[in-house]
Formats: sequence, structure tokens, C-alpha cells
Amino acid sequence: MLLFCTKCVLTLLLFIFFHQSIENLEGQIADALTDRNKAAETISKLQVRLLLFMVSYLFNSVSEFKEKLHIMSY
Repeated sequence: MLLFCTKCVLTLLLFIFFHQSIENLEGQIADALTDRNKAAETISKLQVRLLLFMVSYLFNSVSEFKEKLHIMSY
């Protein structure tokens, strides 16, 4: 009888341990997903900024080129 109770207690302790481990892993996964979403958002913002910079640079280059052509045509 005592052996049976000991097995029950050990089983219960293992269940509690594994349950806590699973909860910890779930929390870590949630944190990792949050970090990944923040990183994806940051990357998207940087892509937009880079695109705007490139368009601005190209626009300025084209404007300067047109100005030079305009000056050369006189």
C-alpha cells in the first residue's frame, strides 16, 4: 500500500513538473512570436524608408540631369 502511494506521489510530482515546464515553454514561444512580429514590423518600416530614400535620390538625380540638359541646350 505504501509503495502504491509513493508511486502516486511521484507521478503527481512529475505531472506538476512537466505541466510547469510546458507553461514555461508556452511563455517562451509567445515571447519569441512577439519578438518576431516586432522584427518583421521594423524590417517593413526600414524597407519603406529605403524605398522612399531611393525614389527621392532618383528624383533628385533626374531633376539635376534635366537641369544640366536645359543649361546645355542654350
